[in-house]
Amino acid sequence: MDLDDDRLKFGSRVLGPIQHFSTGMPKGKFQKLIQLDTLYAFDNLIRNPDRGSHKPNLLLREDSAFVIDHEYALEIDVDTLSHFENLDLAGKFSTSHITFPYLSSSKENVKRNYLTCFWNIYEHLTWKT
Repeated sequence: MDLDDDRLKFGSRVLGPIQHFSTGMPKGKFQKLIQLDTLYAFDNLIRNPDRGSHKPNLLLREDSAFVIDHEYALEIDVDTLSHFENLDLAGKFSTSHITFPYLSSSKENVKRNYLTCFWNIYEHLTWKT
């Protein structure tokens, strides 16, 4: 526990034996548990700047992955959705994200399929009648 941070902490579930994500972890270790491209896109959408190497907030079990989001997410202004829809991702929301090295080093034919699941979810959330 970070004693320098006096903000309220809340937990609602004991996860049991978990492993914290660490930089350099083999891609195969966790890619079956979580869609790396969807996590990357979602964090960019909600402007979550703190899923980097110093604070990954990704917990892994043999059968599940858990992402933790808290204090710095939702730094959204009027330009956020426009930038996001134009894939104009920059700075702390882009190359410093824990999934970036894994996503950027993938083969081109794999990259073509990135974000399919995320865009389906996004379109469902933003669909207007």
